[in-house]
Amino acid sequence: MTTTSSAAPVRADARAPRTGLRIGWLTPWRALFLGWLCAFLIGAAWAVGSPMSSSPDEPDHIVKAEATVHGELTGGSPSKYPGKTYVEVPADVSVPGGDISCFAFHANVSAACVPAQHVSSSRALVPKLTGVGAYNPLYYAIVGVPSLFLAGNKAWFAMRLVSALLNSFFIGILFFAAVQLRRAPAFLAWTAIALTPEAMYLSGMVNPNSTEIVGCAALAALAWLVVSDPTRHRLAERMTLIAIAGVLVGNTRALSPLYVFLILLAVVISFPFRGSADLLRRRSVLVGLAVGVAGMIVAALWTLFISAPAGFIPTSTPHDGFGKAFITTLTNTTDFGRMMVGRTGWLDTSLPGAVYIGWAAITGFVVMAVVIAGFKRRSFGAFLLMVAVVLVPPIVQAPSVKTFGYIWQGRYTLPVYVAMILIAGIAAERYVLRRLDAPRIVAIVTAATGVGQLTAWVVTYRRYATGITAPWRDLLHATPWAPPGGPIPVTVIFLLGTVGTCVLSFFVSRSVVAAGGTGFELSEAAIDEETGEGTDGAAGAVPDDASRDLAREPAGPAWAPEPGR
Repeated sequence: MTTTSSAAPVRADARAPRTGLRIGWLTPWRALFLGWLCAFLIGAAWAVGSPMSSSPDEPDHIVKAEATVHGELTGGSPSKYPGKTYVEVPADVSVPGGDISCFAFHANVSAACVPAQHVSSSRALVPKLTGVGAYNPLYYAIVGVPSLFLAGNKAWFAMRLVSALLNSFFIGILFFAAVQLRRAPAFLAWTAIALTPEAMYLSGMVNPNSTEIVGCAALAALAWLVVSDPTRHRLAERMTLIAIAGVLVGNTRALSPLYVFLILLAVVISFPFRGSADLLRRRSVLVGLAVGVAGMIVAALWTLFISAPAGFIPTSTPHDGFGKAFITTLTNTTDFGRMMVGRTGWLDTSLPGAVYIGWAAITGFVVMAVVIAGFKRRSFGAFLLMVAVVLVPPIVQAPSVKTFGYIWQGRYTLPVYVAMILIAGIAAERYVLRRLDAPRIVAIVTAATGVGQLTAWVVTYRRYATGITAPWRDLLHATPWAPPGGPIPVTVIFLLGTVGTCVLSFFVSRSVVAAGGTGFELSEAAIDEETGEGTDGAAGAVPDDASRDLAREPAGPAWAPEPGR
């Protein structure tokens, strides 16, 4: 007697679509390198176009980087100044930017006020104070390399460029992911919103916070890509990038391991476990997770035994108790939001109100789209990170205010914000924005945010060239301060990077749509979103053999957007 399976036959065009090695000429790695280049041009423009040591705490970070590459890792010897230690650095790189006190915190004063600096020709080690001596040394070991063979401004600007190169690599990863996120053809629109003017400004400075921000964005995109792709295609290279991002990001600042955990948790809870459990049986995943966990353990140990005991530099703000500090920090959320959009220099240069309003509007658009969708599976992670953006600052700061005062700045929340926008944007595309013309949305959003980025560039340049209160017409003549090579070349570089990013984003989106648009994740016919079971009762991942077969086949027909639930 012959038995017949009750399972419905699976049509060839109903199988999980392949991710594809390429979309026309635009392979994931080509997208990464092109995005890396465009982002580097922007970061390099900020690096060269801003006075040395003009970003928050940059002199301390530069000195820490110099000390790190010369073998001093743990913070040096104590000083009489709370939160500061002495480290030893070569004399010819010991005073980054000179005496900047005349313009730091004084937006109406041009950077030309800095006295002429005499750079020592000696490579003898001299003691220097820094407030970040006990910070994790990984980032500093990378950006401090130029100080081994260069002196003075050449060393310091080269360190900025190395930081920009590192940070732009993580931005390039976002383009790598965008080419493969077939169910999120507007992903680069959300990327343009996430990478605020503040994030791009910091990308050209010597500050581990810059790498933490863009690294968290890359980690969120890669993690979503790995979990959402049922074919498990290109898993080894994706997990390699995740391991790199996780280790580097987790070892930037004391809070970084927390941010890595929150982002990975946000991605994991956005998918049924039974549909992605097979990942834990893949060797590349286990190796990547092992490397990442080892990196997090090192970061946690460094924070617990080296960074935390060193403390912070106390501020002159009130030293309130926990309850009052929590409420005060919570009520400062709006100001933190403005800082996340952009407050350049030593937090002394605000952007025009239109930039803040515009960024609040597009951020609100993404958030409201997820809220309208409701509490559905793919939006779980977005809701978690929305709560984290608001509550992490008071939860983290309130216990230490009595000792150190209020030290939180909006840029400390940016790592959570960038991940939230990316994940919320993907969820919004799935449930609410399914019918949008993705390339048009990408073109509009990247153009609008590009104008905001250019506005931040012009306002910040004016602040340093003439002072923020000087008439705009003064920029038409020789200004008291100008970047090396003059303002025109560096502005052209900035524009090339900004326009290049917009154009590349549009072409990636259009190519994704043309190649099959919405067919990246499993449809609800193939995998139930709530149970993680396929129509045949098996977990929703495609087996290894099927994945290889799909990778060799030509792309099937595009899938229609699945209905929201």
